Amino acid sequence: LLCGDDDTLYLGCRAANHDDVVLYEKPADGDWRQLPTPLMKRTAHLTGYGGYNPALAWGPGCRRLHFACDVYEGTGWTPGANTLGTNQAVVYAASDDRGRTWRHADGSPIQGLPYPASLDNLASNCRPREQEKPAPVLRLCGLVADENDRPLVYYTSDEPERGKAHLASLDADGRWTELGLAEALATYAPDWGAINFRGVLSRTAGRVLHLCLRLAPLADFGVPGALKLRMEATRVVWAESSDAGCSFRFREISEPATVQQGFARGQSHRGTSAKNGRLTPSVTGPLHGFNLERSTGQNEVAAGRTPAALYYTGLNRYPAKGEVIHNSLFCVME
Repeated sequence: LLCGDDDTLYLGCRAANHDDVVLYEKPADGDWRQLPTPLMKRTAHLTGYGGYNPALAWGPGCRRLHFACDVYEGTGWTPGANTLGTNQAVVYAASDDRGRTWRHADGSPIQGLPYPASLDNLASNCRPREQEKPAPVLRLCGLVADENDRPLVYYTSDEPERGKAHLASLDADGRWTELGLAEALATYAPDWGAINFRGVLSRTAGRVLHLCLRLAPLADFGVPGALKLRMEATRVVWAESSDAGCSFRFREISEPATVQQGFARGQSHRGTSAKNGRLTPSVTGPLHGFNLERSTGQNEVAAGRTPAALYYTGLNRYPAKGEVIHNSLFCVME
């Protein structure tokens, strides 16, 4: 969700039918309306799922709208067949007319319908999968733009190497290039790999990048597409960069033995599960749904301030029939 300089709201989301990723806008004095040009369309010959987890970011002065998205396409939900996640990618596009038309990072227009292959592919992984419902091997974690309208995209990958964290941007010639996150993390935590966190890349008005990583022991990763991680063994790390992503400083937010401890005041937080109106304590778990405060167009994270963090603790799953899950939600500001 973004706000334009004229107080118009912009919302990117997956369509209910899974076919498209679409953009809505709401003028300050009007109703929500869907823009006619989709952000991305599912590949025509594929029938399962499509794009999800879209991210939007303004460049300086709300002149350019940046878009990135996860792709997870297949041929349907056929039982017993490896049909899901055949085509996976992290894609990007930009708009200089507030979502009416879209172009590549190099400025060239996107030709035809915005299928994944028609957008900028920062990473792609296209092959048959061994599992019936494989876990994604590519995951978008965040998108921001710098003072020169240069996009920075944070994502993780599990092939060919497990648990890699990437920060990509444009070089002087407008070509996608990888910055220093992967190398810095390999030095800081060589036996650990990054797993999915969403909405965890931010940039302050002081040009400092902030991002969060959830790390798990590489020995726990197992088979690609079938991650069976011990969430209680994960740790959360905060990273900062003052040189546009070339180098990073790291600090621990939670250690594996104490991930249930809120890092605001150090207290333990428990989620609860309600069945038939009765509340019962759940097993205390790690930090979930971690999210960082980001610029929305009208408001920036002030220079010299650390972005606020939002997270919850407790259960992290779909509820069973008749069950209501009660977790604790926390906002932490330094």
